[in-house]
Formats: sequence, structure tokens, C-alpha cells
Amino acid sequence: MGRDRVMHKSLSPVGHRMIQCPNMRMPGKRVKLNRWIHGTACVVKIEVEAVIPTDDPSEPCLESETIEYLRLVREHADRGDIEWLKGVGDVYAKVPA
Repeated sequence: MGRDRVMHKSLSPVGHRMIQCPNMRMPGKRVKLNRWIHGTACVVKIEVEAVIPTDDPSEPCLESETIEYLRLVREHADRGDIEWLKGVGDVYAKVPA
């Protein structure tokens, strides 16, 4: 997540409750990206929406709402909240050998 540029005021991630404000969306092409969230108890693969900005199409940007959503998913992954996480993505957890 450290490499992702943060852009403010836009759209929440795919698969999550979306609150849209059309005049606040960043201009550019919308694309879906997979993000891996590494928590203490498990790992989750989720799909989020990113924007390829019109002014700088060199790489997709995550908007502030998406960053906040990723933090929320990380909190649940740290707690091992498997049931909640199964509703947002693919969950991978350690199993005893």
C-alpha cells in the first residue's frame, strides 16, 4: 500500500457500500485492482477500484475512501474476523500442521 498514491474525495471500493458524489470524483479511467491485506491472523485478497488520472496516466491511484476501507479490512484481518472478511474477499488463514 505504501507505493499507492492517495487521491482525495471520490468513490469507495468495489463490493462495499458506495456513496457517490458525482462532482467530487477524480477524472480518469476507473479500473479494478486486487489488493492483498496481510493481517496478524490471516491474509485477504480484495478487489478495489482505482483511478488512472487524466493528468498523469503513469499509474493507477487509490482514493482516500479506498485507503480507509483497506485500513478497515486490515483491522478485521488482525483480529481474525473471518466471517466479516469472507463477505469482502478471499480469506487465507494459517492452519495447524
